[in-house]
Amino acid sequence: MRILLLTLLLSLAPLAISAVWAQSSISEEVIDRTVAQLISDHGHMRSTQIDLGTRQVAQRWWPEDGDAEAYFRFCVENFSSDPVVQTRIFERLEASLEQIDGHLHEVRRTLTTPLDLDTGPVHTIDRMLARSTSRRMSTPISIAPRWPSSRCSTFRSSP
Repeated sequence: MRILLLTLLLSLAPLAISAVWAQSSISEEVIDRTVAQLISDHGHMRSTQIDLGTRQVAQRWWPEDGDAEAYFRFCVENFSSDPVVQTRIFERLEASLEQIDGHLHEVRRTLTTPLDLDTGPVHTIDRMLARSTSRRMSTPISIAPRWPSSRCSTFRSSP
């Protein structure tokens, strides 16, 4: 029973997350102030990366992550312009997201098995569970559509 509930929650999580992402709790004014501070700290050569990164963080900033000042501090304290650090962060995120996607694939396979294989009579719950995996069940964390340049991420890891 716990597996069924967990599976249903996992299938609905992307919908809940996308609803939150649609409305950022961070104002445009705070984003602009953050971008200006980071450009001042790291130079205009990084302005495109800074603008993209701060906007992505703002889109994914939940109220429970903190207020606008917490967002500003997070961005200023964690931005890295060091390519070595950026590569390390990218590789860590890439490995983690591959694990998440792999586990979600395993959940999808488990939920659709009664429809894909002859395991006995197919019940209504089998169809409901299989439908819950259609397109809505994707990797719940989206870093970016694609990195703007090869293998770059924006924020450094915690020590």
